[in-house]
Amino acid sequence: MTTNNKHEIAKLLYTANNLPQTDIITKLDISQQQLNTWANEGCWDKLRDVLASTKDEQLRILYRQLTNLNKSIMDGAGFPSDKEANTQKRLATSIKHIESETSIGSTVMVAKEFTNWLLQEDEKLAKTIILYFETYIKNKLKFDS
Repeated sequence: MTTNNKHEIAKLLYTANNLPQTDIITKLDISQQQLNTWANEGCWDKLRDVLASTKDEQLRILYRQLTNLNKSIMDGAGFPSDKEANTQKRLATSIKHIESETSIGSTVMVAKEFTNWLLQEDEKLAKTIILYFETYIKNKLKFDS
């Protein structure tokens, strides 16, 4: 297995599978220092966090909060207090914001799907595109935080 292959597999195991570092090191026969270097250079911790808190999960939580608030209002006076109305407004604004933006997690998923397809069509081009996607995503992670 080439170093490049180990790098790609380590990235997948670290970010998407959330495998402990000791398991990755053992599976791929690499050093802790090598894994740390790859993870730091590629912003793997940020990428793992982004993938764990997907847009859908954030929306599900916000909608649940809004539903619970509305139920509480209906069980009480039937109309919101000023504090409840402000909370409703903030939740609605957060939902609108999340629904209208493309998260880095979505970008990563599209990049993976596209490059997997492209590997079947044109392997050489796919390898070039993967490098551009990685650079783009790494820059977004650095500048969006």
